[in-house]
Amino acid sequence: MPERWPGETVFVVAGGPSVRDQPLELLQGRRIIAINSSYTRLAGYGLPPPHLPHIDYLLVGDNRWWVKYRDDALGLPCEIVTTAQKQISDNDPRVLKLRKHHPPGLPLSRGSLTMRRTTLSAGISLAAFLAPRGNIVLLGADGKFGDDGARNHHAPHPFPHRVGCWDRHYAELKTLVAPLKLLGINVVNASPGTAWDLWPVVSLRDAV
Repeated sequence: MPERWPGETVFVVAGGPSVRDQPLELLQGRRIIAINSSYTRLAGYGLPPPHLPHIDYLLVGDNRWWVKYRDDALGLPCEIVTTAQKQISDNDPRVLKLRKHHPPGLPLSRGSLTMRRTTLSAGISLAAFLAPRGNIVLLGADGKFGDDGARNHHAPHPFPHRVGCWDRHYAELKTLVAPLKLLGINVVNASPGTAWDLWPVVSLRDAV
């Protein structure tokens, strides 16, 4: 991965339901990484507003996801990064395949992203590579169901929910806190009501 946005702020949009109530129009002109089905929050994908204005990168971390949503993903006007190499064998030039670095910590190689239990780890790794000495703002990093029982802000995945998954996600993400600080990268979580205490919780308006 190149150092594409040194010192800038990158917004990483995960799948948590809190994204549904965010003023996403504030992200116009910002650097955005969408994780898996978070791209369907773009205008034109059938979800009610608010909408993402655009995305710069789509990050795919799940082989099952790619099998089901591949055609949609390849139709997006953005770059695609994935650690799901098992199923992505068509060598599309728009897809950058990176290796998985299992936690703890961040990878030393720019050809790997940290990921084992959650694609959010890979999203944070990707943002750290793209924007060294910059800022990372997390959206949809809820770590829990929404008040209405929803697991995501987008249409439900056909994959079953795994009991205890958010505890495992938390443990994985926790290993990134110290390495990011050492690299001079500031991380905040703009996910209202998040269950995770890893990074300061702020409003999206304040983060922007």
